[in-house]
Amino acid sequence: MYYFQMIFLLWFLVVGVHLASAAEPTYKVSLEDCANRTCTDSSGKVYKIYDECEPSSFSCSNCEEARCIFFRYSSSWNVVIAHYYNVFAMLWTILFARAFMELVLASAFVTWYFVLDKKRDMPKFILFRSFFRTLRYHAGTAAFGSFILAVIKALRMIFEYIDQKLKQYKQDSPVVKALMTLCKCCLWCFEKYVRHAT
Repeated sequence: MYYFQMIFLLWFLVVGVHLASAAEPTYKVSLEDCANRTCTDSSGKVYKIYDECEPSSFSCSNCEEARCIFFRYSSSWNVVIAHYYNVFAMLWTILFARAFMELVLASAFVTWYFVLDKKRDMPKFILFRSFFRTLRYHAGTAAFGSFILAVIKALRMIFEYIDQKLKQYKQDSPVVKALMTLCKCCLWCFEKYVRHAT
């Protein structure tokens, strides 16, 4: 079952790389050597420093040193949302595979435990039977429990990101620290409870 988790993880990594390559290049105006820090093209459009431009059609009549240079790759909001969806789907899928595996093993152990005569009454192919029993009767339970755990893990990741940003910008308010610690502790406890309940 861990091989399936690794295959899912590899799939989501490939999707993430594909989404990362969907970004478009952004170009900005560089006017460091121009005296008045503005530039006018042949159509009369005025560019200021760091305005977006298109390198194929950029020309400046009043400042020959003005350039339209590469700034960065930027993604549309659709790509950003697709990244978040990909991360959430990865969490949910890996947690579902883990919950499904635990249910298959629990079914096999229960079958073995309640057989009185292990040599004579033990069913053949117990793992396959447990797999199909879990698939037929308990897949929804595993999916719902793993969905709740994925939501909790996503919330914990968001709070961890906020905490890292607060530390990066040196926000040392004791009230904020206490609230962050309380939220992270509550989510940790809730995750442990849900994992035990499902």
